[in-house]
Amino acid sequence: MNKTVLCIDDAPEVLLLYKRLFESHGYNVVLASNGRDGLELMRCSSFDCVILDYQMPGMDGAAVVRSVSHHAAPPPVILVSGADPPRELKEQVDAFIEKPTAIFELLERVEAVIG
Repeated sequence: MNKTVLCIDDAPEVLLLYKRLFESHGYNVVLASNGRDGLELMRCSSFDCVILDYQMPGMDGAAVVRSVSHHAAPPPVILVSGADPPRELKEQVDAFIEKPTAIFELLERVEAVIG
């Protein structure tokens, strides 16, 4: 069975890049363009990993991380950002990657946290 990755980012071009990358490596990919939609998807489905942008309008990555941590079995979360989030937030996620990132570094991190 293929692993499913939820990608949450407000930039459509980033979501398209993630979709192409992960699908080409056999993953199922679900996309959300904001934190609220991403959390709603997590309420309805389970995911093997969440790739989350930190800086988004409305509900940012920090708010999503706080909400995800309340799930009974939260999926691993990889936080991606061009800004430097607080240390406390980095400690709450499974991995942190700075933007711009080498896309294959992200693939390697997903594979590492999914196992």
